[in-house]
Amino acid sequence: MTLRRPISALPNFYYCWFAGYEPLLTLTGFIGALSDPTKAHNAQAPWKAGTSPLKTLPLATLVTTLQFAYICALLGVVNVFVLTAVRNRLREHPGLQETIIFSLFTPLLVGDFFHLSLTLWMLGDDKWNVNNWTPMVWTSVLVGMTLTLPRIAWLSGIGRFVERRDGSSMNEDAEAKEAVASKDSMEIKDGIVPKENTERKKGRRGKH
Repeated sequence: MTLRRPISALPNFYYCWFAGYEPLLTLTGFIGALSDPTKAHNAQAPWKAGTSPLKTLPLATLVTTLQFAYICALLGVVNVFVLTAVRNRLREHPGLQETIIFSLFTPLLVGDFFHLSLTLWMLGDDKWNVNNWTPMVWTSVLVGMTLTLPRIAWLSGIGRFVERRDGSSMNEDAEAKEAVASKDSMEIKDGIVPKENTERKKGRRGKH
């Protein structure tokens, strides 16, 4: 029994995850920050003993908080448009699909690692004191991993078309189909009915 090779660089799982789940997360975060920017800001990290969360954000902090949330949402929306275009317009060109998605996912994966690393670095001594982590810190780490791991899986070629691995077999299938079509065309041109057509006609007559 031979395993069927993937024929798309963006199968349903990856498309739904990165063009559905990821934009949903980023847009939800943006709406939350927009509705209550002070709460969103104060939840970014645990507060030291003796300090209190801000009740009113300075204007510069407010602008920075909302711009950060907006950029995250924008990246999610970019995913939707790019991945949908690749999936719909390049369906017959999985190798080209792979090239474009690789160019999108590689910087995003780098961003995933930097986001996690910077978050832990900025927490200082509290980065190992997980009991004091705020829900937002837990969200950044755990939810972030639900995006990082599938991105690593895609870049590793798991469950999708890979040009180096699957390209030759796909080309062989296409050449075989083209050869059969060419042979049938030559037989029809010479007045010979292809064997497959003759068998179909016999089958129809048998039914009648």
